[in-house]
Amino acid sequence: MPDQVRPSQLEVNAFDGSGRAHSPLADGWRRWTLQHAPPAVRAFLRAPPRADPRDWRDQRVGWGLVLPFNPALTSAELETAVDAPEPIQELVRRRGTNGRPASVLRHVPEDGHIGFLRRGAVDLPVNQSLYGTGERSVPRYLLIYARPDQIPWEVQYSLQSHRCVGRLSLEGEGLDNYVAALLDEWKDAGAEGAGHDAALVWAADHRNGDITSLMRESIAAPVAERLRSDPDIGPGTHFIDGSREDASAAALAHALAARRPGFIVSTSHGMTGPLDQVDLMTAQLGLPVDSNYQLVKPDVLLRDWQPGGAIWYAHACCGAGSDVRTLFDGLLEQGSAVDLLLQGVTRCGARVAPLPQALLGARRPLRAFIGHVEPTFNWTLQQRETRQFTTDPLLSGLYEELFQPLPVGLALAPLYAQLGGLYVDYERFLRKTSHFQMLHRLLVVRDTQSTVILGDPTVALPI
Repeated sequence: MPDQVRPSQLEVNAFDGSGRAHSPLADGWRRWTLQHAPPAVRAFLRAPPRADPRDWRDQRVGWGLVLPFNPALTSAELETAVDAPEPIQELVRRRGTNGRPASVLRHVPEDGHIGFLRRGAVDLPVNQSLYGTGERSVPRYLLIYARPDQIPWEVQYSLQSHRCVGRLSLEGEGLDNYVAALLDEWKDAGAEGAGHDAALVWAADHRNGDITSLMRESIAAPVAERLRSDPDIGPGTHFIDGSREDASAAALAHALAARRPGFIVSTSHGMTGPLDQVDLMTAQLGLPVDSNYQLVKPDVLLRDWQPGGAIWYAHACCGAGSDVRTLFDGLLEQGSAVDLLLQGVTRCGARVAPLPQALLGARRPLRAFIGHVEPTFNWTLQQRETRQFTTDPLLSGLYEELFQPLPVGLALAPLYAQLGGLYVDYERFLRKTSHFQMLHRLLVVRDTQSTVILGDPTVALPI
């Protein structure tokens, strides 16, 4: 403002007991004004865009391999896949970035070590570590290469609550087939490749109150309905509904060969016997049981069909494998039918079931197999009081997420994300001593955590 209208005095909001505190400007007020100009305004850059969780190649997301701890290796060697088969070493080389191989972490079989992975000589708490490939980070996508007797299922249960986790335990030609297809992204599937716009749902149904009817109603039928309503996938969706037609092993094999679906959902019993013949039980562990109580055998399926990059979700007891100890030990009356079944299956040991092993190692392999290590209880699928189905998180993963398409590990994140809320519910009902509610939540938790991915967690439907 012109000097003639500048304020003659400035007043402050302070009081020293003598009156108003105001004073005229000093003769040098202009010099003071120029000398105390504010610093140049600093430009604040926007934060970089968030990493796309689908992009495992981004170092802020990352892909890594988990191997068993090998005490014969040095700390530097433990960060490599030097003790793994050549196809796995090639996978680590090819999935590296900036001239460096991909991250290799180790599971150390020590008490209290669940939830930690070792990078070289450093133990990293997985759930408290950032995503990525940095020195103190743990990749978002983790592939376990080990049998369940080398890296237990419970390690996979723990890791998949905060990471996208898959497992391979193939060897020899089967491993060669899978890794070659993975690195080539199934481009070599040829005429035998799975159709991206074809889906197959197969639901065995023994009726008369059998749990297969409940699995059909809560999983198979809703998935089929969602697929059929999709304008792109709907025309190619085929539902073999055991409540209305012959959901036999032969019908499944024929549909696979004729339609070559890219996505398969099956609901059925899984074979867990004969309990008194361990070798035979192990050989047919978890195989789907059709509506006529016949087994779906992998060698029969593969006579006229090659998976060609399909993804298969199988809801069947032990469809993914078995363990040395059941998560439900002590739940059922000792000596009862289910108790004897659960205890009998543990005699098979910790292993991957034969169906996913055969399909993942086929000449034109499956992309991923999603299945269960434990049985599903009827209370897991349906609320006891309201009769409402509790499978929405699973259905969301199998359709809304998987058909985005998201990597299979990321697509199942909604399923595993419910674990925290279920444990909160469990504690709330514990305070109220609502034991049946506590049991329901715990059954859902155990069913969810024992749902595992076999195959690489980065694979996605070819859409």
